[in-house]
Amino acid sequence: MKTLDAMKEIYKNTSKEFECKHIGKIYILKYHELLNEIKANAKDETCNLELNNLDVLKFDWKEVKKPVDFMAVVKSRKKVKVEHELLEEEQEEYLSLDILMFNLSNMHYEPDFTDIILNGKWYIED
Repeated sequence: MKTLDAMKEIYKNTSKEFECKHIGKIYILKYHELLNEIKANAKDETCNLELNNLDVLKFDWKEVKKPVDFMAVVKSRKKVKVEHELLEEEQEEYLSLDILMFNLSNMHYEPDFTDIILNGKWYIED
């Protein structure tokens, strides 16, 4: 999504963040409450982008997904994925909760299974 579209999304929901890569740096586009404005800062905080620059307006941004707790996953009734140090490989695709739980229960026994549920980083598909 282009810069202006990402900014519109942030104005609709100020907790959203977007990122893009430009000349080897990763930039985060987000709302700054104290400044009451949207800024694009380098992830390492070494510099920022001028959002009124015509080149910057052409950048492509991806939404930064934030993890939710397991109960939010259950209530969402959407496809989900989980990240946890006990999982050998990163889950690429979102799965329905029943299939994901079936897979986890077949691969992990107690107490690892419970640890993944309670301490995993859960993501809900849009």
